[in-house]
Amino acid sequence: MAWSLYFTVLPWLLLDLTGSNSAPGWATTAVYLPFLLLAVPAGTLVDRMDRRRLLIAANALRAMLAAVAPLLYMAGVLTGWHVLLSAFFLSAMNLVSYLVRSSLLPQIVGKRDILTANSANFGVLGLAMIAGAAVVGPVVRTLGLANASAVVAASLMVAAALAARLELPPQAAQGADSSPLAWVDLLRGVSYVLREPVVRVLFLLDALYFVLGDGMFVAGLPLFVKDVLGGGPQVYGYLRTAGNAGMLLGALWLGRYGRRFDKQRLVVLAWMGYGLSLLGFPLSRSIGPALAASFFSLLIGHAIPACEGALLQEKVPQEVLGRVFGVWNMIAPGSGSFSGLISGALASRAPATTLIGFAAGVSCFNVLLGLAGGLWHGEGASAVAGNGSRQAGGG
Repeated sequence: MAWSLYFTVLPWLLLDLTGSNSAPGWATTAVYLPFLLLAVPAGTLVDRMDRRRLLIAANALRAMLAAVAPLLYMAGVLTGWHVLLSAFFLSAMNLVSYLVRSSLLPQIVGKRDILTANSANFGVLGLAMIAGAAVVGPVVRTLGLANASAVVAASLMVAAALAARLELPPQAAQGADSSPLAWVDLLRGVSYVLREPVVRVLFLLDALYFVLGDGMFVAGLPLFVKDVLGGGPQVYGYLRTAGNAGMLLGALWLGRYGRRFDKQRLVVLAWMGYGLSLLGFPLSRSIGPALAASFFSLLIGHAIPACEGALLQEKVPQEVLGRVFGVWNMIAPGSGSFSGLISGALASRAPATTLIGFAAGVSCFNVLLGLAGGLWHGEGASAVAGNGSRQAGGG
């Protein structure tokens, strides 16, 4: 809930402080840049350190960073740069928390149930994000934009307290890699991805979308709400709530029926459905169609990271799993920092519908790349991936 509330308020706070249409693009860059710069070393830490302690520390630091904006606002010195810097470091701690949870999941549930577990994780995330987006209006009306992150800080302190009570099997809590640390360890995840054909294709699709498309959508959506729908943070919260409701329902479906389908084919189909759903925004001129577009985009699109994450957790050896997830996050959403810069530069020149339409086109183009990369071959490609994983594990 906390992250959803923060991410919903962030672009509007920057718009309010700077008055610039480029502000949502800057916010996107601040949130994504830690994934680009820090995901690989963070993945190495996750493979080597006590994961439970790392999770507690990340949540506690997130709470402290979320309190920066309201404290500076009360002191009368809050600027856009303060907000961007706190967003950068808060996102870095969010990255560490995500990597820990992704590395723990296959050891807790077993690889047979990994897709169901990922779907359940997205379902819980959907509920939390619905709650976060739904309270944007009341929180902003009561506390104001700058003080809204005080609620985020309080929520994250509760999360840190709950993590402190978390009990894990010893083999899951401790790092999987105990070999002496060397600089080459930072590159083990990268070398694994380059050797593994299926993972390489998946990461290529993510890189293309996040470099060219995702920042266009993330930065374009607040401008779409302001310029096309004539709304503000509350309407933006409604759209995010609709999208998160779609993610929740999609996660329930995938968790119940996902085992019946090949995950690689589901990824290809999800890229197509997500792209077509995004096209609903440029065609919308009122809140109803925009809510439908938001709902269906995440109803379908959430299957991309859910299936990709399950494929990684099934096939990647535990001793490099954190690093491979680090590479994944460096690409998606890390490379979205470039897209945020591009969209920020274009925001004052191109309408929001053009930005979102471009993101939709990139998503649809990924379908062609996925087919060309062999993802539709399904089990045959999976067998190749399995062989590559065993070789990497043995090496």
